[in-house]
Amino acid sequence: MLKTHNAFLIILLITFGFKLNAQNFIGVSQSNYAGNYAVNLNPAHAVDGRYKIHLNLAGVGVGLQNNHLKWAAPYSLFRLITKTVPSRYLSATSGLPVWQPSYYQFTNANRAKLFINGELVGPALTLTFPRLGFGISGGVRFRLFGSLTNTSPGIAQTIATGTRNPALQNIDYIDSHGLMNIAAVNEFYGTIAKVIREDGPTFIKVGATAKRLTSNVNLSVNATDVDYRIEPNSALNMSQTIQVPQAQGGFFHAAATTGTPGFGWVIDQMTSFSAVGNGFGAEIGIVYEQRPNYARQRYKYKGQFIPDPEVNKYKLRLGASLTDVGFITFNGVNEVQVGQITNSGRVIQPATFYQIGTTQEFVSDIEDVFDPDSPYGNSFRILMPARLNLQVDYKFREGFYVGGILRQSLFGNRRMGPVSYSGLSIIPRFEKKYVEFTFPVSLDQDYTNFNFGATMRAGPLWLGIDHATGWFGIAKPKSLSAHAGLFLALGHRRPGNSLLDCWFEPESRQKKAGLFRKK
Repeated sequence: MLKTHNAFLIILLITFGFKLNAQNFIGVSQSNYAGNYAVNLNPAHAVDGRYKIHLNLAGVGVGLQNNHLKWAAPYSLFRLITKTVPSRYLSATSGLPVWQPSYYQFTNANRAKLFINGELVGPALTLTFPRLGFGISGGVRFRLFGSLTNTSPGIAQTIATGTRNPALQNIDYIDSHGLMNIAAVNEFYGTIAKVIREDGPTFIKVGATAKRLTSNVNLSVNATDVDYRIEPNSALNMSQTIQVPQAQGGFFHAAATTGTPGFGWVIDQMTSFSAVGNGFGAEIGIVYEQRPNYARQRYKYKGQFIPDPEVNKYKLRLGASLTDVGFITFNGVNEVQVGQITNSGRVIQPATFYQIGTTQEFVSDIEDVFDPDSPYGNSFRILMPARLNLQVDYKFREGFYVGGILRQSLFGNRRMGPVSYSGLSIIPRFEKKYVEFTFPVSLDQDYTNFNFGATMRAGPLWLGIDHATGWFGIAKPKSLSAHAGLFLALGHRRPGNSLLDCWFEPESRQKKAGLFRKK
């Protein structure tokens, strides 16, 4: 399928080389039993959770979104991965699926966008203290941001189908452009949350997170003005040459000179407080809850009425948070390259930008073909993809909820550095202490891609997909994702000599009424 001149392989190879499998955990994050996953959505959730102690052991997942390429094969990606493709679509000699050009289709988008985001959630601990109205959380997670944005359709189609596609050959593409970003970021974070108001049915809590950010890989390539033409080298079209009459753009790149990207490399990043790139981040959040039955959900202990920590007390919950605010600065003579390209009359020979395994190899191919201006710069700074999150959660009856999350990206996706997209999710769910089912329905990729999914929690295990359309080939999908997590937790317990508020006060009133009648 992808035979030559496929620069986009750098994103895919790095993504799957890390063996990451998660991103947003949308189906998990609204749950009252989400623990650390809820804290990552809104730091205020570090207090007044259903767990006294929540220890995340591991969480993984992947998410892919694009607006240009549709999966149109007669079988789903799920069948392809599980090797259950019907026999009529398999090769008689190799037994592998036979790929046809009709298996993918393109939209009429005039700017192609693609996002691949991975996340590996490491050990994380949340502790809550209901008598003090106080909670803390801390942990580590490794995140991968990959994107292709502001890209001309011709470049996107060449990336998807390869230069061997006859429909793309012998055409003069003028004033084309494209922007590719890859960033691998590790986060060490600590969160503190406090209840600031608990007055009758009104409950308000706030939280804040501080982060130490490190990165050993970042690659941003911005092609601002490129003219090119794909030409087959023979009648059999076995190889192709790309003529580039004009090329303008720039890049910045940072990578550690030691270590090869892979799972072991990721673990090393998650245990190091310094790297080629270092920076800091912050997140803040606030949550309001309406508790109409607050008097029935308190207990009396040592002369003080305290909310019952074993139950969900709100009818309506509203939240707002600002996440992924921060920066990373890269410095290094040998590890950092910042270059500009302004030249003409270049030729990309066959096998260039092919089978790339590291960002260094990609930059090396850029140097060989385009001869960037020298000398290189040796430092640059990136901003994290800040996002405003608005949340709502409504309790219909005991155990049954419907929630909503609006995720609005605060930076555009035409900048160099990690970028994100906006989205809206509606999340019906059924939750109990040991079991949970959620069914997120979303508009992703800046409110353009429709997706639905399902997540299940059984005891300490999360499993789910947020984009069933992609996995099961529904309506020619343009996205897919999956996530899983494992944790240990200890729930709250009321002291054995405590009395619920609604049991204590009515009893005293009844005794006074009885004495009055005797008189």
